[in-house]
Amino acid sequence: MTHPHPIADQAMERLRALADGNGLMPSAITLTGAREKTYTLEGELNLSPMCETRVEHYVGPPRGKDREIFPSAAALRAEVQRRQQEFKNHPDWIAAAIEELHAHPGEGWGLDGAKITLPAKSAVLAAGTPCPACQGQKMLACNACHGQGSSVCIQCRGQRQEFCPTCNGRGENPQNPGQSCVTCNGARYIPCRKCRAMGQITCPTCHGKRGVPCTSCKGAGQMTEEVHLTCGATTHFKMKGEHLPAGLLRGLDRLGIANLHKGHADIEIVTPKEDEVPAPEDAPAAPEPVLHYRARMPFTEMRVNFGKRKTLIGVFGKRSILMDVPPFLDESLNPWRVKLKEAGRGRASIDDAIRARAIKDALALDLQGKGHAKELRKLYPIGLSPLVAEDIFRDMHKAITRYTRKVRMLVATGCAILTVGFFIACLYTSLPEKLAEGPGWVEAIFDFAPPLLAMALDWVILDAATYYALHRHFPDLKIALRQRTGITGYAMEIGIVLVWFTVLAFSPARPPWLDWLFPAVQKFHGLVIPTQ
Repeated sequence: MTHPHPIADQAMERLRALADGNGLMPSAITLTGAREKTYTLEGELNLSPMCETRVEHYVGPPRGKDREIFPSAAALRAEVQRRQQEFKNHPDWIAAAIEELHAHPGEGWGLDGAKITLPAKSAVLAAGTPCPACQGQKMLACNACHGQGSSVCIQCRGQRQEFCPTCNGRGENPQNPGQSCVTCNGARYIPCRKCRAMGQITCPTCHGKRGVPCTSCKGAGQMTEEVHLTCGATTHFKMKGEHLPAGLLRGLDRLGIANLHKGHADIEIVTPKEDEVPAPEDAPAAPEPVLHYRARMPFTEMRVNFGKRKTLIGVFGKRSILMDVPPFLDESLNPWRVKLKEAGRGRASIDDAIRARAIKDALALDLQGKGHAKELRKLYPIGLSPLVAEDIFRDMHKAITRYTRKVRMLVATGCAILTVGFFIACLYTSLPEKLAEGPGWVEAIFDFAPPLLAMALDWVILDAATYYALHRHFPDLKIALRQRTGITGYAMEIGIVLVWFTVLAFSPARPPWLDWLFPAVQKFHGLVIPTQ
């Protein structure tokens, strides 16, 4: 015999499972009435032809494979226009677009404003044209030599001769005045050495090539215009539904229409009607096809009593999403929340608080390093409000810190005593003298290495002690290795730094920079320990 309310019974099992162990008897949650019905939602998806272009320009010939090459840019643009017009006027793209929709989850239900690309209708077209600047010659006339490849010699200024460097153009021998210069024989000039008496030199800009590489095409001589033609369809979706209950409409708004195919409803697609598919091929334009959908989804309205509290709850879709569930766990957990708050103040034991299942789940999450309200809400998505989840974790942090305080203080005190002994052993032995004999950087590192080492080691010890204290008390729970050490850990780290600099200031190995930094300590140190 089929039960009259299967979805309502499934929802009741979930509610009672959440209440079990959390202060509310499962039997106190009762179903006083339910109305289950499967509603049909109708959707229409309009497909509009889309043919977009993206143009790129670059220097050089067309690059890449699978590109259709055209002789000119005009021919390229004409072909693009032809293909766009042909695509819009012929309806053969409709079948391909519908096939793409079938491969999409939900077969296109809820797709609004999406673009469906049809690779068979798309293409990359390109055309190479000569560079307009150099006319395909790859070179521009050199401005320095005006395309001659040579320029007037800057030394002789085209005269092909220069003043004699021996007599500076005087014609007399500088060593024997009155006699002719031995270099120019009194002519005062010699052939120009720079241009070898040619009057012209190779152009330093173009190096005699009469031109320079074209700056527009970077010497390629060709420019390419490339058009990426993307054809397909654009979707426009709208849903129709009459006489839908308010709870179902709220569920649709919360979930989103496009997400119904994710197991919430049974969706079927109806192919375009015959009168909507254009038959004549000579039609001026193909009308836009319309796809029809039907989505069937159950919705249940339940009247439920949580003890003496009566409420109306909705169950949305095939996955039975509960809606409008009151935070009934907030009130049922109150006795254990009070105990947890008292445990954080040291007035109660944390064991009394974790007798409630939700509080113990919060403890398990906190010990794993997941002490956030959203983590607890994953376990209790209904029935527990976000504010109460945050309060539980805030009090849980305090309770755990209070429980481990004694262990942390004992371990921190022991670490402090050992650290003082370690510092004295480092500074009041022969180790500083041995380090002073080495490079200066070794001694500088020694001034800071011991406290850093002690801080890291003591922190690890304190962290491990906190972990083992929690593991001993909660052996059945998974505990992260890193745990909060509270103010005790930070106070210990600050104390280590202060103790180190105090011991260092009153040690024979006191560094000079400390004397400069603390002149008062230096004066007091001179009274107590003579300066070496």
